[in-house]
Amino acid sequence: MPNINELQLAKQLIKFPTVTPVDAGIMKFLEKKLKTLGFKTKILEFREKDSQPVKNLYAKLGNKGPNFCYAGHLDVVPAGNLKNWTVNPFKPSIKKGHLIGRGANDMKSSIASFVTAVSNFVTNNRKFNGSISLLITGDEEGVAINGTKKVVDYLKKKKKRLIFA
Repeated sequence: MPNINELQLAKQLIKFPTVTPVDAGIMKFLEKKLKTLGFKTKILEFREKDSQPVKNLYAKLGNKGPNFCYAGHLDVVPAGNLKNWTVNPFKPSIKKGHLIGRGANDMKSSIASFVTAVSNFVTNNRKFNGSISLLITGDEEGVAINGTKKVVDYLKKKKKRLIFA
């Protein structure tokens, strides 16, 4: 079982310029991390008419109930004028004990913390009653029509089980 450090992972996630709806490879990156923890994963791409396609990630560890599902997003709003930043928004740095970078507060650090917590939990609880899942979208900061709602609809259609094709 790999040891995942939340600060290291948050920095890695911040490096991806995931301005809605751009994926920039982040879902594949996170998918690979989750697979090392034993998650089964599926990247789901949705596109509504007159909108850009958006990638989402659903990952599940275990098949028993109850299921604890963490929902989050990896897309960010545009950085704006780079001259107003003290650092490059996609080159994370730590200043006065604070992680600085686009998505550090909303919500790449949160996702990194959850993945680290799951890693620690699974290391100490190889057999547990229940399952853990993550529903990560790339469409929260934008029009939000190709993200969480579409993934939930997909899961309902598949009878709440993750179908891996």
